[in-house]
Amino acid sequence: MKQKIQIESDDKGSFLLLRIKGELSERTATYFKQKVLAEIDERGHKNIVIDCSDCDYINSVGIGSLSAIAKKLNDIGGTMGILKPNPQIRDVLNVASEAIVREYRSVEDAAEDFNEAV
Repeated sequence: MKQKIQIESDDKGSFLLLRIKGELSERTATYFKQKVLAEIDERGHKNIVIDCSDCDYINSVGIGSLSAIAKKLNDIGGTMGILKPNPQIRDVLNVASEAIVREYRSVEDAAEDFNEAV
């Protein structure tokens, strides 16, 4: 069976950039959540930006995973941002809650925001 999601990580210093490719749905949400929480524990980052420029689809189960990750980060004094969501993903995120994550147009915008927060 073809993998429905791929996750790449890139340590940007003040935050961890995670690039996701594929879908964030009931088929991939558990794997995604486990992978991201492991990244938080292993790397010690409190701030994460998720690059959605190659994410094709997200549904309510995917939003649930994002919410759980955002809560974990909030509990440890961090935050989560979303980079370049397509219009459909932005709509789903807006319905869920703008308070869950911040949206960024570029990695540089995220770096500037997180560097100011430090």
